[in-house]
Amino acid sequence: MDVFEVVKVTVRTFDQKTIALGSSRFYKSSNHLLVNSKQNAKVPREGTYDAEMYRILTNWLTKVHGYEITGQWHLDGICDDGSYHHFYCDLTIKEADVTNPIAVIEILASGSVPKIKKHFDHVSKYVNQLCPEEVWIVHFSREDSIVIRRKVKCHALLA
Repeated sequence: MDVFEVVKVTVRTFDQKTIALGSSRFYKSSNHLLVNSKQNAKVPREGTYDAEMYRILTNWLTKVHGYEITGQWHLDGICDDGSYHHFYCDLTIKEADVTNPIAVIEILASGSVPKIKKHFDHVSKYVNQLCPEEVWIVHFSREDSIVIRRKVKCHALLA
């Protein structure tokens, strides 16, 4: 499976009205991130994108190809602070007869650099427990000029 292609096709299939309604019905503040040249704009929450991806992947990959799509896969463990924590992996794609997922997909919406780093930390915990073949962090953002400003910062996260 070409997971990158699956993600691209899924995003292209998003119902635009559902995503647009996320800015008025299931939203969060952009805080200091500029959206349409304004701070504190209403932007869709992660759950808007998560639900839409889950809907499309389930209708496509489960019903047509027999894959298992799991949203919010519950994981737990002891973290660096010595406390027991619960984590929820956003989406997994798994073959029905195989133990480990083909892919783990972590979704982020209009996140700042510290939020992006937090998602990278969570993903490392998912990888340790689920042992997927691939891991994808998909960042949906309404931030103005995000590609230009974040290009260098995101490369630093991967280093």
